[in-house]
Amino acid sequence: MKREFIVERQGRAFVLYAGLLDMAHSQGLQSIRTELIQIPTEENRCSAICFATVTMRLEGIETVFTGIGDANPLNVPNAMQQCLIRMSETRAKARALRDAVNVGVASIEEMADDEQNPSSNRSASTGFTSSNRSIAQRNPDTRFQKYNASPANVALNTGKPQMANTMIKPETDAASHLLLKPQREAIRSLCRRGGINDDILASERFGAKDADHLTNDQASDLIKSMQDQLKRGIKSAA
Repeated sequence: MKREFIVERQGRAFVLYAGLLDMAHSQGLQSIRTELIQIPTEENRCSAICFATVTMRLEGIETVFTGIGDANPLNVPNAMQQCLIRMSETRAKARALRDAVNVGVASIEEMADDEQNPSSNRSASTGFTSSNRSIAQRNPDTRFQKYNASPANVALNTGKPQMANTMIKPETDAASHLLLKPQREAIRSLCRRGGINDDILASERFGAKDADHLTNDQASDLIKSMQDQLKRGIKSAA
C-alpha cells in the first residue's frame, strides 16, 4: 500500500479507507454493495449496523468478500455523532476490502474516537464522565436523547424502508446469528459455479435443513471454503 495511506496512532500503524479502495481498484474490484441491517434507535443504544459485500475478479473468477460494521455515539468521533449510518457503512466496506486485498492492519475508520485521537477528551466535550458513561450505557434514553434517530426519521433521510429485507431467519432467536441476504446470494452464486447443490451442501456440512437455515458464522465459513476450492481448481487447470 502507498505510504500516503498509512497513519500511526499511539505507536500503531493503521490504513486509510481510501488506501484500501485504491488497492482494490488496482487488483480487480468489480463492485461494492451495502445493506443497512439495523437502524440506530434508542432501544438499540443508537447502534447502526451495515453489511458490505465486495466482489473482486481474481485469477479470472469473481470472488466475494463480506464485512460488518457498527457505529454508535460511544465509538465514533464527535463530528460523526449524526452520521452513524454512514460511519457503519464505511466500516463495513473497510473490513470487506481488507479481506479482499489481504491487508491485516485495521483501518483508522474502524477505530473508536479515543483510539484515533488519544489527545481528545470526549467526556469534556459531551459532558459525560467515565462513571456516568457507564450509567448511560445501561440507560440509553438519557445518553442518546440528542440523536433523533426514530425509525421514521431514518427511513425518510436514507430513502430506505425502516427495515430492509436483508435477513433470512434460521431456527435461532439470536439476531447476531442470522443469515444475511448477501451471504445467501454469495453461497448460491459460488455453488452454481462449482456445480454443487447449495441445500445439499448445507445439510451435509452443517446438518442444516437447507441453505436458508445456515447461521451467519456457518455461511461465512462456507463462503470462504467455496472460494478457496474454486481458486484451487483454477490453479490446477492452469
